[in-house]
Amino acid sequence: MAISIDHHDIMQALKEFKLEVTDYYLEFTEHCVHMYWVACPSDIQEYLAKGDWTCLDFQVKGTWIPAEEMFAKPFTERPFTNCRYILETN
Repeated sequence: MAISIDHHDIMQALKEFKLEVTDYYLEFTEHCVHMYWVACPSDIQEYLAKGDWTCLDFQVKGTWIPAEEMFAKPFTERPFTNCRYILETN
């Protein structure tokens, strides 16, 4: 089944993560649409402080870890961390 998103979905995610229109790229797979970007440690701490970690993952040492698991493991990626957010699933 095809997945679709619209401009408002993208703009809402950009606003939520305080990203510029040149800061991200999208990946369309068979099952979902991911938004990817790179964040600095202070951004990661801000994302985690919000408490809404649904659909947000961080790449630590080459492995994608759901945001809700970040408190269970020490976060040591520096100076930047790859982030991904699920915009839509089918």
